[in-house]
Amino acid sequence: MIIKPGSRKEELVEGEAGQLIIKVKALPIDGKANAAVIEFLSTIFKISKSRIIIVSGENSKYKKIVVDIEEDIGSTLLRKKMLE
Repeated sequence: MIIKPGSRKEELVEGEAGQLIIKVKALPIDGKANAAVIEFLSTIFKISKSRIIIVSGENSKYKKIVVDIEEDIGSTLLRKKMLE
């Protein structure tokens, strides 16, 4: 997943190579962009922030994120959000 901090609006988009890109307004200072990503994903999936973990890439725009949700619900919500 690619994170783009300092964006004008928060959104989830698909990159040219099919990768997921999360754009957040927060700047990558003192973990604020990471917190914004977790907040954004918790809103999309309608789950608590404690169920989302950045497992690698805390200091990089490339991140591996684990989201603890049921697969069928998560993929449906993700597709719906990307079509908005």
